[in-house]
Amino acid sequence: MAIEWTQQTFLLNADFTFQVVMDAALTGKTVEFVIRKEPEDATTSYSVTSGITFTQTTIADDTANIPIAATGTNAMEEGVYSGAVWRTDTGEQRPLAYGPILAKRAASPP
Repeated sequence: MAIEWTQQTFLLNADFTFQVVMDAALTGKTVEFVIRKEPEDATTSYSVTSGITFTQTTIADDTANIPIAATGTNAMEEGVYSGAVWRTDTGEQRPLAYGPILAKRAASPP
């Protein structure tokens, strides 16, 4: 069963790590992070399939550390999006966590 998170802030035009706590041990599993304007949209606004690492939070839980590149989010508009972390191993395609994401431009340095 997928975990629903409360609204998370997502910085546009900035490199950062987006973290999601999962109720599963995922080290060695293949996952994808996807952002869409609406959950049922066919068009993906942003996705990450490589560089995702996991930190063991408890014996049964892992935190997904998802690298977000500024260059990939420059074209996105500010607003609320739908995000999801999907397990993509063969025979295991299913959402692990999902929820709303508030996309905001990172503050420019003075």
